Amino acid sequence: MNRRSVSNPKALPLPSLDIHFGDNLPILCGLAEESFHLIYIDPPFNTGKTQSRSRLKTTRDADGDRIGFQGQRYRTTRPGSLEFPDAFSDYLDFLGPRLQEAYRLSVLSRRLPGRRRRATRPRSRWRFWSGS
Repeated sequence: MNRRSVSNPKALPLPSLDIHFGDNLPILCGLAEESFHLIYIDPPFNTGKTQSRSRLKTTRDADGDRIGFQGQRYRTTRPGSLEFPDAFSDYLDFLGPRLQEAYRLSVLSRRLPGRRRRATRPRSRWRFWSGS
């Protein structure tokens, strides 16, 4: 979809942005070859620890537990959290197929020699974000 700036109708169209959340390997495998100029894959850091992420929701409430914008009070709730292990004994084997898929998707792959394909692609838990 081409969108133009309301204040400047002659401006270049804004690029589209796709965000995918989940295990990135099956998502990467399903995308068209050589179709991205920028690929960002957010791998786990392999810290050897359990990682946790908590969601936080705030609602304006006169008796809330925190003060926010313009001195307004807000009530805080935690609707959920996520924990996952961040330890891989075979981290390079885990990361390799994702890097090969990212290379396959990159428009740079048609300019750089040595493109190889991997026959097996193990499934893992990753996030994938790309802009085209």
